[in-house]
Amino acid sequence: MNTKTIARYAATGAAVAAAAVQLSTGSATAATGTIPIMFGVGSDLLGCQATTVRCEISVEVDDVTTPVSIVINGKTMVTALPAPSSAGPGFLVYQWFPDTAGTNTITVTSGSQIRTVTIPIIDNNSPEAFIRRNQDAVRRFACQSGSSAACLSSGVK
Repeated sequence: MNTKTIARYAATGAAVAAAAVQLSTGSATAATGTIPIMFGVGSDLLGCQATTVRCEISVEVDDVTTPVSIVINGKTMVTALPAPSSAGPGFLVYQWFPDTAGTNTITVTSGSQIRTVTIPIIDNNSPEAFIRRNQDAVRRFACQSGSSAACLSSGVK
């Protein structure tokens, strides 16, 4: 198998994985619901997808005087006032390190507003996690080797 074929397969795998992340987390900002919830994956490919890997949960609300609660799988993780932003709304950010593989339910409340999302989390030591990390490594290698097709389809430059 030549380098172009490997790069094409790597780019396809990376694109499919990226699409799965967006679908499983409701994209960066979900269009439905009353409280926008954003998921920041950080530098790890499996952020917000695998156990023990950091997942940054950001909640955006207009009322900075009402406490916001983030509840994960029925357990309250944080209740606090959102930090005001000069851009308008307030934000509450929580660093979550998932410890349970499977479907995880995140519920955010602020006053009478409520939003619930579910995200799938895989075991960080599973074969699936190993495969996803290898796909990312192949894609990054293809980009560094000059395969612009692999980089364009995956967003890596």
